[in-house]
Order: sequence, then structure tokens, then C-alpha cells
Amino acid sequence: MVWLTGHRILRAADGNSGKAMVFFGLFFGALVLAAVIVGLLYRAAASTTRGLLEFLQDDYPGQVYAIFKSEGLKEDVSRLAPALQGDAWNARTMYAALTVDAKSITLWDGSSDKATMVARVDRTAITAVTAVSESLRIRNAQALALTIQHGPMPLEVTFAPATVGDFIFQPVSDVAQLRAAMLS
Repeated sequence: MVWLTGHRILRAADGNSGKAMVFFGLFFGALVLAAVIVGLLYRAAASTTRGLLEFLQDDYPGQVYAIFKSEGLKEDVSRLAPALQGDAWNARTMYAALTVDAKSITLWDGSSDKATMVARVDRTAITAVTAVSESLRIRNAQALALTIQHGPMPLEVTFAPATVGDFIFQPVSDVAQLRAAMLS
């Protein structure tokens, strides 16, 4: 794609090197502008989720975890029984939060201004917690799969925990700590 654009710029310049430099400068400027916009959107998504995590930390000290909001997670939650589902996912966020307390495991979305409970599962309904791999758009990450017995058929909810970074979130390298928190 870049080669084709460069070729078209050189053809449009008609051998005029000054004109070609202007075209290449405009093309490079457009690429930089696109990269800056994407970077700002990722940073905004990360700061929104950091605010949500800090807000939840007040009510659930030491029991709040960042997770990726993957398409697989959204699909798994949509298959849960209506009694386990909360509000809809926020379309503008890329990450979510998970809280683990003595009675339940809860998925949260939104921001510190509007924390939204997306799903809540009673811990007694969880029959297994297994380590698996989850697809996150361009890569796979370590994840946990909760097997939930609610009704006649067991359902599975898979989510990938994340570590909070300054710019973006990264997949965790070891899910053992969160798995232990869910099983205790």
C-alpha cells in the first residue's frame, strides 16, 4: 500500500522533485496524524479503565482486576441466563474490571463516573476455573475460563486478565494469582 501510494505520488509530480517532496510530506504528515489519533484513543481508554479500577478499589480493596473486553467475553456474557446479566457493555471502552468477593464474581464496565455491572455470578455456581488461551484481536493471551452451572447446561465465561500500564494494558504473564483468588 505504501509502495503504491509512493508510486502514485511520483507519477503525479511529473518529474518535479519539489512537488514530489510536498506530496511525500503531506502523506507522511497524514500517517503521523493517524498514529497520534489512535494513540490518544488508546490512552483515553486506558485512563478511563484506570479510573474505574480506582473507583471499585474503594468498595473491593485488593479484589479488583483489569481484564480485556474481548469479543469472546462479550459473547460468553450474552449467553448467560438473564438473571446473571446486568446492563449492556459500554461501546467506548476497551477494557473492563472484574471483582472477586466472598459471595460473587462481578464484571464491570464503564468509568469512575458511571460504573456499570455487566454480569454477576454467584461463587457457588462456579464449578471449575481453568487456564486457557483467549484471542485478543492481534494476539493470544493467557486467560481463565469459568465453568458456571446455572440451569441444566453448564456455561463458560472466558476472560483475559490485564496488567495496568501507562499507555495501554498488557496481558498478564501468569494467571495463577487470580485463579487462586477465585478458588479460595
